[in-house]
Amino acid sequence: MIDTLETFRRLVDSDLTEKQAEAVVSAINSTSDKVATRDDLARLEERFDAQLALLEARLTRTLVGTQIAVVALAVAIIKLF
Repeated sequence: MIDTLETFRRLVDSDLTEKQAEAVVSAINSTSDKVATRDDLARLEERFDAQLALLEARLTRTLVGTQIAVVALAVAIIKLF
């Protein structure tokens, strides 16, 4: 959230007319609800990290299971011959 009054004053102090400054502040204010904050990004990162950890665990289980199956198959083939 931005301080609209402070932004307005800074724009007027930068030689914009009050009408121009008001238009700029209005435009910024109308789009500010569509901008991600640092907190939004931090929450998203936490969710991403949690999902990534679950995926890594699933892949590890699958890999270990596949390796066990390959070893069992190799042992079975060796016993057949």
